[in-house]
Order: sequence, then C-alpha cells, then structure tokens
Amino acid sequence: MSRMMSIALCAVAVCAATASLPGCGSSEPAKPSKTVDPNAPPPPTPEEIAKRTITELGLDLPLPLQGTRVSSSVRGTTIQMFKQQHATLSQTPEGQAALKQVQKVLEDRIAAYEQAKFWEHVLTYTDAYAVFQPESKKYEQLREKAMVEMRRPRVTVKGLPEVDGQKIAMLSIYIPLTSENFEERMSIGEEVHGIKFLGVFGKDRGVRLEYLETGERYVAYLPSQK
Repeated sequence: MSRMMSIALCAVAVCAATASLPGCGSSEPAKPSKTVDPNAPPPPTPEEIAKRTITELGLDLPLPLQGTRVSSSVRGTTIQMFKQQHATLSQTPEGQAALKQVQKVLEDRIAAYEQAKFWEHVLTYTDAYAVFQPESKKYEQLREKAMVEMRRPRVTVKGLPEVDGQKIAMLSIYIPLTSENFEERMSIGEEVHGIKFLGVFGKDRGVRLEYLETGERYVAYLPSQK
C-alpha cells in the first residue's frame, strides 16, 4: 500500500512540474510563434497614410469656381467621410500621427476658403475640423462670420421697369443658408429677406442695396452691366 501511495505522490509532483504537458494541469498549450513573410512590403508610414487620406478627402484638389454651392447632401457626405477616416486612423499610432498631418492641411484649406469668401465651404470644413478637435473653439468667430454671410441674400437683377413714374426692381434672390429662392418686385425703400432697396445705380446699371444685418451697402448689377 505504501508503495502505491509513493507512486501516486510522485505522479502528482511530476504533473505539477510539467503543467504544460497534455493531461497535467489546466494551462493552454503554447501558441505557435507568428511567422513573418520576409517578402511582405513594410507597413505604410504616417506620411504615406496622410498623403493617401488627403487625396481621399479631396483636400489636395484645386479650389472650386467662384459661386460653387455646397448642397446639404454633399455637406453631409463630406462630414461622414471625415468621421470614417478619423475612426479608422485613430486605432494605430501611425494613423494618429497621420491625422495630425491631415489636420494641418485641413486648416490650410479652411484659410484658403475664407480668403476666397467661399462661406459654404468654410462652414462645411470647420465642421470637419470639429471631427478631429470636438472641444476646440478655434473657429468660433470664423463660423459666425460665415453664418452672417450665408444669411446674406444673393441678388440677381432681372429688370428695372418704371411703373407710375417709380422704378421697380425685378429681383431673383437666393439665400445660401437655407437654399431658398425667391422672385421679388421691390420699390425704393422696401425691405425683404434682410435687404433694403435703396435706389437705382447709374443709368439703370443695377440697384443699390443694404444688407440689414450688418448695414453694408453694395450694388447688384444687371447681367448686361457687369
């Protein structure tokens, strides 16, 4: 009996010392080492990732033509693209480094849109910047300026007929912020859609208007008089 107990105790000791062996202990078998293909290309650098992302986001394209509009659907698609890129690249150190380079290009792009007075683009791409820096207040004043400009009616003078000795301005009015279009007949002194008709400019060359929100006065010309 004592010989049998000695054998059993010995077996327990052996299993304890070799717990990794099948049938001894509960440890999982050792995992095989990961093989690396010596012919595989190296992983992309942050610079390469940034360059590809900048192209995919269209940040390397020329500025659009003057008067180009950004529809709500295009704006939504643009913001979603930035969100997807940010979510993907944030998962790796190389991607995070690339995001910093993309952000710099985005900031340069916003500055170019501001200089060119592309206010719809300013609003779209400052929203894109907020994807990268949601707590930043860097563009608060610029966004407010863009909103003021987006509320400014874009006026096309269609005609300047005279009715009962009074000049009437036939105007097509577009509000960029809401994408609304209006056809209006205005007499001198009338106000509509945030503008006031001050009078005729020159010899029926156009109309003098005041943007009531800022008090700025400007001239909208007949197409043939530009």
